[in-house]
Amino acid sequence: MSSSVGGGRDRSADGGSSSAKGGGGGSDAGSTSFQTGPDVSPEQEFFLYELETSDSGSIGLVLRAIYDGGDVHKFLRALENKIRHYDKDIEKVCSFHYQGFIEAIRELLQLKTRCQVLRDDTECIDQHLEESSRSLLSKSAEIVRYRKLQRNICTAIDSLSLCLPVLEKYGKLEEQMQQKRYYPALKTLEQLEHTYLPQVNKYRFTQKLTESVGKIRERIKEASFSEFTDFLENIRKVAANIGKIALRQTAEFHDLDSAASQNARKAKYAAQLRSPQRTIKLGDDGALSGDERARPKKTSVASAGEENDFSAQDMIDFSPVYRCCHIFTVLGAKDTFDAYYRKQRREQAAIILRAPDKLATSQALDLYVGYFHEVIGFFVVEDHIMQTAPGLVTRSYRDELWELALLHVTRTLNSHFGNCLEPHVMLQIKKLILLFALTMKGYGFTITSFYKLLQNFRDQYNEILMAECCASFDRILADDNYTPITVKDEAAFRHVLDRFPISKRGLEQEPFPRKFPFSEFVPTLYDQSKTYVRGCLKFMEHLALSQSEIDDTVRRYANVLLERLSGSLRGYVAQKRLALVQLVQITINVGYLEKSCESLEQYISKLTSEGEGGGSTGHLVRLKEDVFRVRLLLFCISLLPCFNAKLIMAFW
Repeated sequence: MSSSVGGGRDRSADGGSSSAKGGGGGSDAGSTSFQTGPDVSPEQEFFLYELETSDSGSIGLVLRAIYDGGDVHKFLRALENKIRHYDKDIEKVCSFHYQGFIEAIRELLQLKTRCQVLRDDTECIDQHLEESSRSLLSKSAEIVRYRKLQRNICTAIDSLSLCLPVLEKYGKLEEQMQQKRYYPALKTLEQLEHTYLPQVNKYRFTQKLTESVGKIRERIKEASFSEFTDFLENIRKVAANIGKIALRQTAEFHDLDSAASQNARKAKYAAQLRSPQRTIKLGDDGALSGDERARPKKTSVASAGEENDFSAQDMIDFSPVYRCCHIFTVLGAKDTFDAYYRKQRREQAAIILRAPDKLATSQALDLYVGYFHEVIGFFVVEDHIMQTAPGLVTRSYRDELWELALLHVTRTLNSHFGNCLEPHVMLQIKKLILLFALTMKGYGFTITSFYKLLQNFRDQYNEILMAECCASFDRILADDNYTPITVKDEAAFRHVLDRFPISKRGLEQEPFPRKFPFSEFVPTLYDQSKTYVRGCLKFMEHLALSQSEIDDTVRRYANVLLERLSGSLRGYVAQKRLALVQLVQITINVGYLEKSCESLEQYISKLTSEGEGGGSTGHLVRLKEDVFRVRLLLFCISLLPCFNAKLIMAFW
């Protein structure tokens, strides 16, 4: 209300000044005069004047005075009259100064009416458009929603595309763990940890996977270690079978046979025993593979019928060792695994090399066989691992174990083999020791100490064999009838000649019955001497001795035998009361035995030079031909003083 009053006052003032300027005939009083109505009191007129002339600070006082007087309605009527009065003045001023303004206002009012109509039409059209576009807006909202959904789906697809390989790898890892394929599982785990998980580390589930990686790695380590300990237990059980096959193959390789079959056997044995170096690879399943011809699938223990087709290495599956070695290498614990493997194998070697308690019994040969089987099997396994996994078993480590084994085996043989008193048992054990040494030589081990050991046992064997020969000689002396041998037909004659070489002129032209000058004692003793020579030579076979050394050794032992036989003959003559005819026959027998020394020497040369093509060589040791004659002559002279010494000398 005060604004209206102020506005009216301003407009009247401006109008009055404009009137005065434009027309020049009007006064200021006329332009601002206000004719009060009959119902306007002087007080209200004063209030209107105060409102028009006072500043804005006194408006509140004026209004308060109006409200205190209680004539608010009268004041409002006076104010409206004042406003109408000023409106008329404004119209006059506008009409005077601005021609057509009123008409413009009227037209503007008419335009207002038209605008209202236009506005109503517009509202109607807007309402119609709103109703028409409501379904469109709904579809648009759905489109927006689906666009957001599509964007979310694309984001989810991208996220799943990153996560799915991780989950697939983890599923593959669990499957490999269930199938006990630990080395491929470890490779998958390494890929998962270093390649896949860093791509999705912003997702919460990867935290759980990351936590499980360490646990799975420990499971792989424990499981592969468990497989390795099972392998160590199995190899301890299978070592004897491995050694058995290797020992049998060595026996077949060194057996005497036709040249063709022997060469074929040697070629087959060499291919099985020392297979060529090959590149060993570990497949995805942890199995061993290489660049060689496919071999039969390995099992824990081969059946008896398949052993001939298997090499010693095919008796055991070595893949747990390779898997565990590779796993510990990937885990950075290769040194720990190597140390544990060598410690366990040393302990197993100590158990295997411990000699059985019953080696001195009648079952000693079987115990020796089992003992050597286990030792051979142990070192065949070590040699195979050295060839296929050089970092696990080095040559120095293998040779160190072999030196330890040599010490134990030689000590065992010295303590038990030296107590054996049966030549045939000693020959069997010697053959077993030799096969053991040759088998180990085939795998690259040094066996010089075994040759020295067998050469030391050679004297013991010959002493036992010589004692048996002397005992047999005593029985021959006791059983002889001391009469010349008489044969009645050609077959018997040839039989005696085959047993004892004799060259007597005219003997073959004599009619039957023919009579030899010596008794049965001579060919029997000659056969016994040849048996002894063959026994000596049999023990010295394959002892890395030269042919001349073997020949001289056999001759030396033969001389010792002849001396012992001469002593036995002297003792027999001394103990028995013999007639002159018996002494004469003994003298004749001794003469032929002396002549047979040359044949015996030729027999020795023939036996010892077969390996050299039958050629003769010079020897330092010769057979003593007069060993019987001198001793027996001196003894007979001292024993028979009653006989004519000249008669006795005549027989010599």
